[in-house]
Amino acid sequence: MTPANSAQPPSPPPEHPPEHPPEHPPEYPPEKSPEHALASPAAGDPYALKRPACSRLVRAACFPVMISRRLSAGLGLACGGLGVLMVATCVLVAVAHRADLSILDHASGAWIALADWARQGTLYPPLFDGQHFGGTRFMPVSIVLHAGLAGWIGDYIVAGKMLNLATALALGAVLFTYMRRLGVARGLALLLASLPLWTDTGWLVTRSIRNDALPVALQVLALLVLGMSPGRLVLAAGLCALAVGCKLSAVWAGLAIVLWLLIHHRRGLIWFLGGGAVSLAALLMAFELYSQGRMSENLLALAFAGSDAQALALPLRLGKGLLRLVFALGRNAPLFAALTPLAGLDVILATAQRSWSVVHWSLLTVVLVGAVQFADSGVIHNHLIDVLAVLVLVLGDLWMRTRPLCSHARVSELASRRSLSQAQFILLLAVLTLPVFEPQTEAYLQSVPGALRQLGGGPPAPASLDPAHIVAALDHADPILCEDPLWPVLLGRHPVVMDAFMLLRLERIHPSWGDSLIERLDQREFTFVILHDRLDNPANRHWFTFVQFGPRVTAAIERNYQYQGVLGNYATYVPRPARK
Repeated sequence: MTPANSAQPPSPPPEHPPEHPPEHPPEYPPEKSPEHALASPAAGDPYALKRPACSRLVRAACFPVMISRRLSAGLGLACGGLGVLMVATCVLVAVAHRADLSILDHASGAWIALADWARQGTLYPPLFDGQHFGGTRFMPVSIVLHAGLAGWIGDYIVAGKMLNLATALALGAVLFTYMRRLGVARGLALLLASLPLWTDTGWLVTRSIRNDALPVALQVLALLVLGMSPGRLVLAAGLCALAVGCKLSAVWAGLAIVLWLLIHHRRGLIWFLGGGAVSLAALLMAFELYSQGRMSENLLALAFAGSDAQALALPLRLGKGLLRLVFALGRNAPLFAALTPLAGLDVILATAQRSWSVVHWSLLTVVLVGAVQFADSGVIHNHLIDVLAVLVLVLGDLWMRTRPLCSHARVSELASRRSLSQAQFILLLAVLTLPVFEPQTEAYLQSVPGALRQLGGGPPAPASLDPAHIVAALDHADPILCEDPLWPVLLGRHPVVMDAFMLLRLERIHPSWGDSLIERLDQREFTFVILHDRLDNPANRHWFTFVQFGPRVTAAIERNYQYQGVLGNYATYVPRPARK
């Protein structure tokens, strides 16, 4: 018999872990607020990934890869250092070329012309006043910002380029903040946020004069501030409305939020839609009154000017746009094209867990909006910046979603801090090595020495990139017809054609307006006709016939003007001698 007061043998340890996880697991945030769940569907339940309902793919992607503490710290430093290097290189090159003509085209000239009109008190010039052709689908917020900054700096080119650089950096900052909220490691978040700048699209968005980064930054910020409370919903709606005020197609975030609210918080949908409608109506009404009705005149006439609605049915147009989007992604952002399978993995994991967040809805809507955009013949790869930003968020969600679970892997807490999931490890290696193989890397690195020399007081920009050289050559030429409206603006005049792409569409609507320009060309009224390239180049025939100017105006230029030579990077034409 065992004595009554003898020590009892210790009970054997349980063979299985407890059925319910601890209240505050060591590796995961304890927040259970709806706002946190917007970005991280598993944050309210840290052990959601180990539920039996998860697929084998989910458990395989979450299986930890053990690494040492030094290697973990080294990977973080490498990611952060590479991200800082990429951002610093972009800023260096952009600042060094802030006053020259690099990366500028006729679309940049149209932005400058609109800012010049706005500085003189005319927001949106008339479509046609008898001498000058207006016409645009650009939205007013960025026009006013450019005009205000140009009035302060005193230079349209510098103001436009610095505004684009600042908004691109703001986009990177918002992406970094969102991924830190998702729980992405600081170094990797910095690198992912800077990746869009390291592509051909980022090169154009950062260094040119366009309006692409600001509306994307506002939409990502709307996703960041989104919450369940009425105040947060109205704030997110206001940011979405402001994004539309910057760019007509900046609607993917608003659509994604609506879809998310339809599933998770239908009562909040009333606050979001109401706040968005009031904000957008107030914004557009203010600019409509200030422009004396010319804003709606431009947008209603030309918003879908390049979509060829009569040529293709809607499904075919969307298919065409989607193909063009995929092609542009592979050609102009191969870095992200290579990371697309990882984004697809995140979508599969979210679908398997039935936990689509607002980020996944954003990926769906940004692809749909991008397909509509790229169906337009006037859209180029700068519009990819929306897709790149959302892909960054999806990759951040993948990092959060595949964090190794110490209970599932049966490793200690200390070991779990030194572990990465297989998906995380692959993502780390991909983002560390892919910038080396990005074609834009060579262009950036080749630009750095020249940028350093230029900032250090070295030789000025070559004549082909110096706007003063072209302005001096055209100083006494009046009038001139330019494909790029930059030059009349720098000469202190209003351009005859503000946007050659819109001229063809205006002529289709009002053929008599085109007749007046053709009559002026037949009379050889213009001292110079300045184009981006030569008309007699067969490769440019489609460009001038179906994209810029149109067949009638192009034919009038050819029969009345002859090629003279190159001025900077432009082809110049002078009147043909009169026939005897």
